[in-house]
Amino acid sequence: DAMRAGDGFGASGANDASFEAERTATREAGKPFGIHAGEVDESDINPALDLEPDFLVHMVHPKPVHLDRVADSEIPIVVCPRSNLVTDVGLSPYEDLNERTTLALGTDNVMLNSPSMFREMEFLAKLSDLPAVEILRMATINGAEIADLEYGLLEPGREARLLVLDGDSDNLAGARDPVRAVVRRAGVDDVREVVYGTDADDE
Repeated sequence: DAMRAGDGFGASGANDASFEAERTATREAGKPFGIHAGEVDESDINPALDLEPDFLVHMVHPKPVHLDRVADSEIPIVVCPRSNLVTDVGLSPYEDLNERTTLALGTDNVMLNSPSMFREMEFLAKLSDLPAVEILRMATINGAEIADLEYGLLEPGREARLLVLDGDSDNLAGARDPVRAVVRRAGVDDVREVVYGTDADDE
């Protein structure tokens, strides 16, 4: 009943419990099932993959065999760089993971960090060699696709939900590469307007 009423289930990790019942319930309810894996070490990665989740979270410590399994199964991964820095578990092999599957950005836990995609993008840009356009995609399109939402991409027929940023703000004025500027410098103070589907229909 909880799975049918909720938006899905996020499991803490395969070393904490089996989560077979929860996985079955989410599958029957047609809701997403995600699970933390490889945050502290690699011991819970294979058991997590055995559950055939809709997405994994963290994957800081994958071995080559795990990377192969991820590529074969095409399971998306949500990486959480700021959380991993705070808990001192290391950093995910972002480039290796990005070559094998869809990556999205997450904040993991509001007790550790504010839920800000702007700050998450900035940190990832400074901690990895991923291009800015890919990091922006991780914070928008990829995350929306993993959560089965229409947001994140502007296309006819999709529901609109987008931020309009002030290009003349102190953070963004004079930027030669707007994508790079948004990823590395933008923040909530630069948001001029939030546009939803009903607003877009009127314009």
